[in-house]
This record gives sequence, structure tokens and C-alpha cells, in this order.
Amino acid sequence: GAWTDVGARVVEWGQFLERYLPTSRSGRSLGPTFGQTSVIQSVWSTSDQLQLNVDFGDEEFPPFLAGGYYDQFQLRGWTRTQAVEAPRDAGSDVLVGTAEAVDATGRRSLTATIKPAYSRREVFTPGPPTSISSPAKLRLTGDGGYVASIERETTDSQYTVTALVRAEEAEGGWTEERLRAAGTDYPEAVSALYGKGTLPEGAMGPKAAALLDDIVTTSGAANPYDLASAIEARLRDPREFHYDTDVSDTGCVDQSIVECFVITREGFCQYYASTMTVFLRDQGIPARFVEGFLPGAPDPIGTGRTVRNADAHAWVQAYFPGYGWIDFDPTGGPERPQLAPIPSGVPVASGTPKPSSSGSRNPAIPSAGDGFEEGPGGPTPRSTRTDAPIGLLIGIAILLAVAVGSLAAVAWRRGPRGPISPDDAYGSVARLASRLGFGPRPTQTVYEYAGVLGDELPMVRPELETVARAKVEVAYGGRLLTDDRLSALRHAHRRLRVQLLRLVARRSRRKGFRRR
Repeated sequence: GAWTDVGARVVEWGQFLERYLPTSRSGRSLGPTFGQTSVIQSVWSTSDQLQLNVDFGDEEFPPFLAGGYYDQFQLRGWTRTQAVEAPRDAGSDVLVGTAEAVDATGRRSLTATIKPAYSRREVFTPGPPTSISSPAKLRLTGDGGYVASIERETTDSQYTVTALVRAEEAEGGWTEERLRAAGTDYPEAVSALYGKGTLPEGAMGPKAAALLDDIVTTSGAANPYDLASAIEARLRDPREFHYDTDVSDTGCVDQSIVECFVITREGFCQYYASTMTVFLRDQGIPARFVEGFLPGAPDPIGTGRTVRNADAHAWVQAYFPGYGWIDFDPTGGPERPQLAPIPSGVPVASGTPKPSSSGSRNPAIPSAGDGFEEGPGGPTPRSTRTDAPIGLLIGIAILLAVAVGSLAAVAWRRGPRGPISPDDAYGSVARLASRLGFGPRPTQTVYEYAGVLGDELPMVRPELETVARAKVEVAYGGRLLTDDRLSALRHAHRRLRVQLLRLVARRSRRKGFRRR
């Protein structure tokens, strides 16, 4: 038994030592590792070395594959709080008894079959795992037992992971509006491990603090979701930050990774993800740094996907009460795969209202005034009766609903069914917005117009960003989009054709647009 899994151990040792050796300019590497510490260097490997073959089935937007979670920021990298091991049998409930266990309500199961290119123990999962086909051990950290990593006990040629991912809105899946209403009632264990108090001195310098203040001020975010989205969008803006796999010439040695990134405005995924994680924590929103792989490129032969060394990635997870960890990817750059868009949804009431300052659990008793009047049985809602006949008001409401529904149906039916080019998608969006009084100004760039339009319709900022980026890359950069990018473009365009109709109610707010 002395030689059991020796291949996997040799690779693991080599990957561990490689992090502390001088950076290789050749781009060749043993491959990314997701161990106890993630040291952020100045060069990101971009080789085509095969890492995984993954089959997601018929998933339209394959999720990212998480390999490790980090809670402690150490200025130039990340590490994990000392973890305890919890063994799991093959096929057993992986997260039972841990703080990561989530309610299946609003989620659906996704099964991924993963075949590593060489012997490695890390388990890569597309979401909170429910079962793994091989015996595994969890490394749990913090008082509540939060997952730091998952490793297989053996290095079989392949394994299957079943995980819970977001369900459709009609099935209770989370939406932007539901996340906005999630509130800030964070468990103490989450805040203790991933909250503001965990940031070391020097995590943010003056430049980073100034940028964060500007984001908070200009976004006007009133809840954690909108603030997280604003930070994500700002970091992804190519006018402000440039994706570069080699930042060895920036000269940043004394500042933290976050301050360095804000000063130089250049970096790769670890710089983007570290900055967003620290920004969220500074604002009291629990967040963690995640490393793993992008879903890779579709295999031309078969239904699987090929994940290479260049697909190694870092992103962010923010905690939302009632929903758990939600992925955000602030990394910009050419042809970066994106997370599946979150639907806007319908407004909902806050799910976690803050307690009163007195700490009393008794409900507030309404008094006369402020919408109530005295009645025989105590305060009752004040009448809001008007002189207008109620039947007329109902009729007007029905006519408006029918009109808006008809416009949405026409926009949907007239949307493209086949392939669509970035130029056609952008032109269609601009024409429809122009008809509604929100056309682009002659001096506006594609990104500027998409940004101003996104200020009016924040629920479709991701779709506007998808269309604008595709337009710029193809029209001005001469790039060819992959099938995945074209599919995402078509999905974004179809949603925009319906959501742009909301501009009808905003005609009085056309600042920054060409008036018609």
C-alpha cells in the first residue's frame, strides 16, 4: 500500500511548492491547486493544459466549478481558518449537519460527471453538493461548520457530483427582487468568519477606500444585493479596469492586492475577486473568496466540456439570509464566460426586517394617525375612498394591463428565433429605446450608452453589458464569438426587448439621452 495514490500526492506536492517558486514566463504549469493558502502572484498561467472533462447534461448556462473557499484575507493572498475534517460515504448527504446545508426549496438538482486529466483529490462542485459518488472528506471551518474544501478519499478516474442550483422563478428560485428583500439578519457565525471584523489592517488603502465610497454614493444602493451588483458592475467596466495576466511591472510591493489593483487598474481574476470581497466585507456584507474553474469550452465530440489550465478562475460569494451563498463574478476581460443571469422578478416584502431598538418581540400596536383612525375595536385603517367610481378605476387598470401585455407579446414574438449578430442586437436595442424617447446621443460610446440606459433599468444591467461587450469586441476588436457567447447574446436580446418597454413610464427622466 505504500504506492497507493502516489501520483496524486506527487502532483499535490509539486503544486504546493510551485506557488512559492519564481513565476514562469513560459506559461507552463503543473496546474492550479486549491490548498490551504492562495498566494496571489503577478502572473496568471494561461496554458492549454487539460485539467478536467465535465458533462453537465443539457445545462444551458453551466455554473462555475468551485474547488476551494477562503475566509482570511492576508493582504497578498488568502488562507483558511484551521479546519476540522468530516468524512462522508459515497452517495451520502454531503452537507448534513453543517452550516452549508440549504433548503431545497427554490433549488433544483444538477448532476455533473467530472473526469480529471490526472490524479487529483479535489472535488469540484457546481453548487452546494448533495451527494458525491466517491467517499470524501469535508474540511469545515468556523463555529457553524462552513466548507473550506472537499477532497475524495480515492483518485478514481471520474466521479459524479449532484448539487443544488437555482430553480426557475416560477418554482421559487431566487430573483433580484427576492435577494433585495433578503435583509441583513446574518447568523453570528457567518459575520464572525466572513464579516467586516475579519479585515486586517491595511486591507484597503486610501485609493481603494475612495473608490468604494464613490460606488456607494453613486449607486444609491439601499440593500446588500444592489450594492454587490454595483461593485460587480464597476469592477467589470473596461473603461476603468483592464484585464491583464501579467502585472509584474506595476511595481506594487508594499500595498495590499486591493490597493494595488485600484491604483494600477490592471490585474486578473484574483485581483478582481479579492477587491470585491474586501469591499463587501467593509460594508458589513459577509463574503468569501472562491477558486475553481470556469465551465470550459464545449467538446466538439460529444456533450461534455473541456476545462483547461487557462480556465482556472477566482470569484466571489456573498451571503444572503434565507438563500445562502450567491455567486458574483467581477472579473472583466475578453470573452469571459458569465454566470447565468438572475431574473429581475416581482417586488416582494422584506424577508428579514430589522428588530426594534428595544429588542421587544411584541408586534407594534398601531395608533390613531399615520393611516389609522379610532374604531369600536381599536385603531383601524383610515378610509382611502375617492370620488372616482371604483368601476372606472378598475376598468382603466385592466386596459393598461392589457396594453402593456400586448406590447410585451409583440416584442417577444418579433424577437429573433435564429442566430443574431452583436451589431443586430445592439442596433435593435437602440432603435426600440429611441422609439420610447431614450435614444443614444451622437457622442456616446457603446459602453456609455449601455451604462446610462442601465441607470434607468438596473434590472437588465447584465443583459445590456452582454450586448455592449459583444458589439465592441466584434465591431472594433474583430473577434469571433463562441457559441456560448452567441447563445447568451440571444437570451439577453430577447429579455431586453420586453424589459425596455418599462421605459414608457420613465419618459420624464431622459437626462443623458437624445430626445425625440
